[in-house]
Amino acid sequence: MADRKVRKETLYYDLANELGISPSELARRINDEADAELGIPSRAEEIRSENHAASLVEGVAFESDDPPAAPVVSTPAPVEVHEIGFPPGVAGMAARWLEPGNLAPNPLASIVSVLSAPAAICGRAWTNDQPQRADGLSLYMCLLAPSGAGKEWMVGGVRRLIRASGAPSDCLGARPASGAGLEESVADNPCQSIPLGEIGKWLQQVASGKAAPYEVAIQRAILALYNETDEYAVHVGTAKAGKAGTKSVESPCLSIMGESTHDSFYQALSDDARKNGLLSRFVVFDAGRERPRQRRTANMGPIPPEVERTLQAMAGTRARGMSPSVYGRNRIRWSPEAIRLDEELFDRWNDVMTASPDMISELISRTRQSSPRIAGILALWDDPDDPEVMPVHVQWAWDVCNAGGRSMARAFQTGEIVGESVDFEEMVYQYMAQHAKESNGWTVPRNSVRAWMAKSPAFRGRQSDALSDLLNKIIKQLCDGQQIAPVGEEDRRRLKIRGQAYVVQK
Repeated sequence: MADRKVRKETLYYDLANELGISPSELARRINDEADAELGIPSRAEEIRSENHAASLVEGVAFESDDPPAAPVVSTPAPVEVHEIGFPPGVAGMAARWLEPGNLAPNPLASIVSVLSAPAAICGRAWTNDQPQRADGLSLYMCLLAPSGAGKEWMVGGVRRLIRASGAPSDCLGARPASGAGLEESVADNPCQSIPLGEIGKWLQQVASGKAAPYEVAIQRAILALYNETDEYAVHVGTAKAGKAGTKSVESPCLSIMGESTHDSFYQALSDDARKNGLLSRFVVFDAGRERPRQRRTANMGPIPPEVERTLQAMAGTRARGMSPSVYGRNRIRWSPEAIRLDEELFDRWNDVMTASPDMISELISRTRQSSPRIAGILALWDDPDDPEVMPVHVQWAWDVCNAGGRSMARAFQTGEIVGESVDFEEMVYQYMAQHAKESNGWTVPRNSVRAWMAKSPAFRGRQSDALSDLLNKIIKQLCDGQQIAPVGEEDRRRLKIRGQAYVVQK
């Protein structure tokens, strides 16, 4: 995947150019031909089939959003970083409608908007009966992209979805200035979505130990609100000396849209920052490091009728979500096939992720918490009257969390994320295991490891001789621990490998 060349234009932009029409005209044609049922028009399917090679945008693969004819309960090949398609069903239609409105093509920004909007419109009205426990629809997301890559469109997309639903504009909250302010805002409006711009810099400040008390209070409130979204939870208000405290609220539903550059985000990920629980609550969407070429114009075209009807139906349940008590609220059911697939994916998750044990534990925690919520949101998009989670929802939710986990795991392996106590031996071993998996499946030349170390930020500042000495020491330790073994001279000749090489054994 690393050497695959990806195009920087969006699907609409590419297809419109090929057909000689504007992106908005292409959107209009697709919407005019839209089926009243779920899915994408047949003509659009033909266009996508004919232009499959043009369906990669900034590393994001756009695939059909039509659900399979029959439930599929088998684990697919591991999802690579950046390979996230549009969501299935009506959620995908909404994301495709929003995407051309972003001057900087960034489909992930529209996807985050689509996942965030239901929480703001009616999230508190629903209980997601996921396999592990009944839960709400609160979802914390962070979009990683370079400056000028259209990250801010997340907020613009949610604003347009809220407006189309007919729900009040205060569903979209403001960035909190204090923990008490966030709690008061949620108590007054327990269904809302808030932006956290430059979340990487904020996390750096919080993790540095030099954060102001109000910043620490925001972090504590965010941590608490994530787990207090099911129908039996209560977010207890804060008592303040000599002043009225913040109000308590039952089962608030809060969606957070964070955005950051890669460097700012990774610099915040010290050992302590990863262990305090905040990062394990965020789903990471990595849009890649290349800045996309700006569009000449940004025009979304008319809203698809199915998307508009769905949003208005969501808004119709908002009154229940705003009531003081949420006892007996609406349910999002899970089909037996979806439950089986969720269990199978969880059981096999370790086999498709290469990282240290601590990192695996953290990524599993993030995926286990977030993927059922994403699946429930997709089901609500498909049927806002009687939603049911199907295998296609579960699969896409796991793909999203898997891709975000791979992105972070790779950043740890390459040294972009450097904790306070770096385990160089583990870092080199993880690189060798990944290299072997992506190349011929078992051998790793020493010079490849040496070249990687020279480029890795984790080894920055070391002289050439010192770096070679460190590598020799690490290789000896890995060989003594039987994690790797040297390739014999005869095998090197047969495989035409120059210099020393090693076999990853476990």
